[in-house]
Amino acid sequence: MYERALRARDTGDTNWKSIKAMESDALAQNCSTNWVAVASPGSGEGRIVGTVQVVSPTTLSEMPTDSPLSRDLRLRDDVALLRVMGVAEDMWGQGISTQLGELVIEWCRLHEIRTLVLNTTTPQKPAIGLYNKLGFLRDGPNVLGQI
Repeated sequence: MYERALRARDTGDTNWKSIKAMESDALAQNCSTNWVAVASPGSGEGRIVGTVQVVSPTTLSEMPTDSPLSRDLRLRDDVALLRVMGVAEDMWGQGISTQLGELVIEWCRLHEIRTLVLNTTTPQKPAIGLYNKLGFLRDGPNVLGQI
């Protein structure tokens, strides 16, 4: 994931933005929207330290039937999927994942997404703690966040 973000940045992929850039830019309206967190000045400026991706309802409806999301969720036009969220290990505990999560939730609100879905596993205790802090509710193998 980290290497993918670096490649995207290096090739000029405009779907990948830093948190700083998102504060001044209009939020993009794509099927899949991606952001990266970039280290601040004095701590490796320009280094990508986190990534997150949201898959929009349009793309969800085209997911294969073996997808972990139920058919009902995949066909709703107010559901999005949070994917590929991660922070470089040496940057853990600095609030980057919280900022990325809050950015995604705001993007969903602006795009009339009422439910944000993600998949995680029980061993991911720090991630589950973050999702709980952001207001996500557990529902079987999926974790749902009512926005």
